[in-house]
Amino acid sequence: MRNARSYSIVDHELYHGGYLHRLSHEAMALYLFLVVVGDRDGRSFYGEATLREILRLEEAGLALARSALVGEGLIDVRKPYWWVKSLSRPASAEEARRVANRSASGSAARREAPQPQAEEPVDREAAKARLRDILQALGARRSRGEGR
Repeated sequence: MRNARSYSIVDHELYHGGYLHRLSHEAMALYLFLVVVGDRDGRSFYGEATLREILRLEEAGLALARSALVGEGLIDVRKPYWWVKSLSRPASAEEARRVANRSASGSAARREAPQPQAEEPVDREAAKARLRDILQALGARRSRGEGR
């Protein structure tokens, strides 16, 4: 899941960034639910019917909430997954529009358009170990005078 800059499960940037002032109650409920059920990468796989039942939303209400969150750059939807995006790296306006347009388009258009590939989760421990190895190799080269 994304790294929040506060001790609460929901990043304070959600408030300070003005999102709560712009989002409907339905969108806020959907966002909170996705934060709570998401894995460490912010990904969850609840189906729309289940989300409507749990959040007590009509189909149109869920669609509007999803559209608002995608438009704000808070989530991404790549069926069957929902991703809560990091608030520490805001999406560009162009990216937010592209994702919003993709989500708002009809299901037929979604079937025709190529779906983006989901990013593989990063193994942080393996990445740290690899970085340590690289730094050690660079240090060894410098001590032998090869780094210049």
